[in-house]
Amino acid sequence: MREPRPGSRSCYRTRLPPLLVAFAIAGTLGNSTQSAADARTFQFGDYTAEVERTEGNSFFEQDLLTVRRAGTLIYALTAAHIQFATAKNPDADLPEALPVGTQTPEDIVVQSFSGGAHCCFTIEILSLGDAFDASPPLDTQSSGASLFKLPHDNSYGLKTADGTFSYWWTPFATSPQPQLFLRYDRASREFRLMPELMRKPPLARDLLDRSAEQIRSDTQGWSAAEGWINSDYVRAVIGRIYSGDFAGARVMVFEGWPDWKPGLQKFVEDLYGCALPSSHWWFEVTQLNGIKPYPKSSACK
Repeated sequence: MREPRPGSRSCYRTRLPPLLVAFAIAGTLGNSTQSAADARTFQFGDYTAEVERTEGNSFFEQDLLTVRRAGTLIYALTAAHIQFATAKNPDADLPEALPVGTQTPEDIVVQSFSGGAHCCFTIEILSLGDAFDASPPLDTQSSGASLFKLPHDNSYGLKTADGTFSYWWTPFATSPQPQLFLRYDRASREFRLMPELMRKPPLARDLLDRSAEQIRSDTQGWSAAEGWINSDYVRAVIGRIYSGDFAGARVMVFEGWPDWKPGLQKFVEDLYGCALPSSHWWFEVTQLNGIKPYPKSSACK
């Protein structure tokens, strides 16, 4: 996970509807704080993508991304910061045409940041082919994304993290951030988990018991939590689930919690009833673990 750039919660990210693009561009460019010579420009065939710094509408500077085809404006995006994920750099100033949604190297990966503390990154894949296409925005919350080469073909996947568990029973710095490996399917216009890359062998029972005992006996870790609980415990439980070992996670839940510490039942109800089914990726996480998906409890806040 990358730490977000410093900024204000007042900054924002906006994908503009097509009918409003021309009006927004006209208004925003009037407040440009950057000369045309300083704008970041990328040319691909008859497409031109350009990012420039503007004042924005709330007296905060922001980035404006425009995409034109043969001079005609077809896409616009504003955010506190706009960068691009490339094969070697998750925060590049300029994009790189790569095969992300298909086997054809014509996709650029836009990564925008809203400017708030610990939030929020959003990914969009723009396809600069015979027909222009923009993927649905993927909210990656407090985590950015990087690209990796898929093992069995010539295209690229996205590596990010699930931010569902930020501040969940632990401070932000030690919150679980389970890693996600994603593939974008342009035909369905969906980002999907890649279970073959996320799944890990379950721990042998003796190793699992030993790990749980070590966490349970970490008196300092449990005592120093100051209103939270042991971060190693929470990360171990979530890590087992996001590696496809639901049964092992349950062992860790009950064996890793010390007898003298109250609150286990509340944690169990929150974990299984609220936190897990609140994740955007819950349906696919259940498939990874071979269990049936279920909705979150009505008792969740």
